Amino acid sequence: SGLDPEAVEMLEQALLSPGERERRTVVMTTHNLERGLTLGDRVAILSYGRIAFQGTRGGVTAAGLRDAYTRLTGPAS
Repeated sequence: SGLDPEAVEMLEQALLSPGERERRTVVMTTHNLERGLTLGDRVAILSYGRIAFQGTRGGVTAAGLRDAYTRLTGPAS
């Protein structure tokens, strides 16, 4: 993520704070699928500049998201 552990904690606290989620929209990009699924209400996978998959946090598991990512973008190098 390029963030030190303290900054990661601050970001997570800001994104997960009660009441704040309803008042804003944040677009976050990450290759850490588990963190994205934990912090987001909705997730999407981009492949070649297009949305190849989208879902909600409650509608997909971390394993399912990783499988979709691998299937849609190819195996990691």
